[in-house]
Amino acid sequence: RPSCCFWVVGRARSGRLGGRSASCLAAASPRRRHSAAAPCRTAMCTLTDVYWSYVGCGHKDIDCRSFVVLCKDSGVVDNDFKDSDAERIFMQSMPLAKRRLDFARFEDAMRRIAEHKEIEEASLRDRLVDAYTDRAKSNEQQRQRKRSSSGTKRHKHRERKKEVDWAQDGSEAPAPV
Repeated sequence: RPSCCFWVVGRARSGRLGGRSASCLAAASPRRRHSAAAPCRTAMCTLTDVYWSYVGCGHKDIDCRSFVVLCKDSGVVDNDFKDSDAERIFMQSMPLAKRRLDFARFEDAMRRIAEHKEIEEASLRDRLVDAYTDRAKSNEQQRQRKRSSSGTKRHKHRERKKEVDWAQDGSEAPAPV
């Protein structure tokens, strides 16, 4: 199991921007729920982690919308490779009578993107993993950010009210820390 994702019903969940709500996680079967909420490390994340981070809750494969978002987030979509090209490659890799790609077909789609962009498949994989780890690290930094020490007007008003209450009681206000 990768250590940088949340595993729910055998599938990974990560700190994706605009990710699904916690109710999705709560609805999962408790018998196969594992959580390893360690921050993503560059050496440990793979293309599998990237794939599972874009798979919708309750699914085992990726849909076209998530595939295009994956391409946009990782910087694959540019002037030469549009989102319509990503949709076309998704459709070419998709099996008949299906609307989603499993991991093997996702790898086939990555190979087709590399051919279209005329780059090596390994460099495309590295680009996807790097974009994923950068996004995961920025999410971790946002979660660890401390609140401002200067406070807000509401904070100042509450402090002032406490001082007034202590003055009315006749007790001495505690020294500020």
